[in-house]
Formats: sequence, structure tokens, C-alpha cells
Amino acid sequence: MNLIFKDRKGKNNSNYKDGRTNNTKCSKCNEQLINYQAKNHLCRKCWIKSRIGYKHNKKTIAKMKLAWLLLRKFIFIKCKQCNKEFKIISWKSFRKFCSLKCSSTFRKGIKRPKHSKSMIKVLNPNWHGGISKLPYSFEFTEQLKKRIRNRDNYKCKLCNKIKKLFIHHIDYNKQNCKENNLISLCKKCHSKTNGNRDYWYAYFSYLLKND
Repeated sequence: MNLIFKDRKGKNNSNYKDGRTNNTKCSKCNEQLINYQAKNHLCRKCWIKSRIGYKHNKKTIAKMKLAWLLLRKFIFIKCKQCNKEFKIISWKSFRKFCSLKCSSTFRKGIKRPKHSKSMIKVLNPNWHGGISKLPYSFEFTEQLKKRIRNRDNYKCKLCNKIKKLFIHHIDYNKQNCKENNLISLCKKCHSKTNGNRDYWYAYFSYLLKND
């Protein structure tokens, strides 16, 4: 590829002009136009000055007026939800609701069972083999957590205080969600269990057996 381009370099190129990219100058200020294709050979400054006081033809003014009138034409449409007529610009005639409130209330009742069935697990393009809840399993639900808290009388099993409770896995296996492997702990006590795991495993398993 490089050999082909070497043959077309400099004077060998058909577009070559005295070794310069652009040889034109501004017709008003005589400044060289470097890599700038300007209309009527004017630089940017001179072109802006030339447009001051410029007036459109009668035909173009008429066309512009027509376009403006068509854009500003208003029509009345009935809202699908509240059946009230609302005023709208003609080019927005695709609108079916008078407000966002009406559109949301109308769409709340619509159910699409066929669509939802076609987007389950493998059929969904965003499905990656059920990894959304990792490292926990799908069995570790809010209902299960409530059952464990209720079993432990909504108290931490270490400090026996009524606080915000977290569910701790006794064997540290987050996939094992059996009730005899779960225990309620507060935030402070739960952080303690990160170290000396063998001790805490033996302690909590003994606690549950004797309860």
C-alpha cells in the first residue's frame, strides 16, 4: 500500500498545484485563504460583512411565510384518557394525550403477557445466565429474610438489641439459603463475623441448635 501512495506524492499527483494546498486570495482584503473553500473567494470576516443589509427576494419571503403559517397551524385533538379536547400544533398531531399524567394512567392498565413471556431468561437478549443476584442465590428473598427476623424475635443474636438487622450466612456460603444456616445480626455484630470465621461458625451453629 505504501508503494502505491509513494508514486502519487508531490508532482506525480494529478491534484498537485505549485506545492501549495490553496493558492487563492480574498478578493477584498487580499489575505491568503489557507485550506478554506470560500464562496466568491472571500475570507470569513469579509463574507460576514457582505451579508449585512442583505434582503431576500419576494419569492423566498413568501415561501418562508407559508412555511411559518403551516408550522403554527393549530388543531384540536381528543385525549384518549380524559376525553377532553386540547389545542396542539398541526405537526404534533401524533400526540394522543393532553398530559403526561393522562398517558401514565392510561398505560398502567395495559398488560402485555405475550411480550413478557417472550422476554423470559434465555429469550431475553440481556440475559447472562442468571447472574443478577450473584454472589447470592435466587432463594435469598425478602420473604425469607422476614421469616428469619421473625424467628429471632427481631433481635440481634449476639447483643440481643432491637436494631436494623442483617441476615448472616453461618457457613459463609451465600448460595446455601437454608433456614438453619441463616441468623439475624445488627450491623456492628455482623462486621465482627468477617474475622475468625471458624469460631463464629461453631458459635452460631451451637446457638441455633440450643434454641
